[in-house]
Amino acid sequence: LEGYFRLGQILEESVIGQNILRQVIPQLPEAVALPDDDYFRDRMAVTALDKKIAEFQTRILMSGWPFATDRRHLSLSDINPRNKLEEIARATLKKELNYWEAHQQMADYYIGKNQTSEAVAECRALVRAFPYHWKSHLLLGKFLVKSGQFDKALPVLKTVAAKTSEPFSQKWIGSILLNNGRVREAIPHLELALKLEPADHQCRYNLAGAYLLDRQIDKALTLLDYLLKQAPDYPGAQTLFEQIKKSHR
Repeated sequence: LEGYFRLGQILEESVIGQNILRQVIPQLPEAVALPDDDYFRDRMAVTALDKKIAEFQTRILMSGWPFATDRRHLSLSDINPRNKLEEIARATLKKELNYWEAHQQMADYYIGKNQTSEAVAECRALVRAFPYHWKSHLLLGKFLVKSGQFDKALPVLKTVAAKTSEPFSQKWIGSILLNNGRVREAIPHLELALKLEPADHQCRYNLAGAYLLDRQIDKALTLLDYLLKQAPDYPGAQTLFEQIKKSHR
């Protein structure tokens, strides 16, 4: 990766130094502002897993001829993983895991270790690799929700919702909008989520709260009554149900 950036830098210096762009585009301004490397690095979505895979490939490639003539080439069986990262990298090279599975497993591992930014980076790599597949955006959205980054999760989940009807994205779009005070925008998403996943108690409770805030009292009571029959101990449901009945007699 560093080699590619270095080649790009050399090309950029050559093009600017020889004034090639101005020969093609005479009206080009005197000073042309080009993004620095960080702009492109952020969009490459290369993770520690990708770098470790490349490291193993390079180690194997350079272990024998023509880089070394006095020993045999290493193979994957010669690599002994020292940690989870190296374990998954080797499994990927051995075709035991595909690209998606490898990055998802690393994301799960990082979440388990409370390494949120690393987990999200693995999910972003999948979005970069599969930008038109809603499942890559859904996975990123789930990890952003799991890590409490709701404002960042919202546009990602909206991308999913624009591509497919899927309960998790609809529920969390609605829940985030509701939490942000955008009650009427939240209700259709929560309604659709509950239609897609009728057994989701959290969604039913949130929708009841949204109806209450929108002064649709009967709908709120109906949802809470059903919820209490299905899950009598659901946190806050009994208290909310009794408060609504008491204040709207």
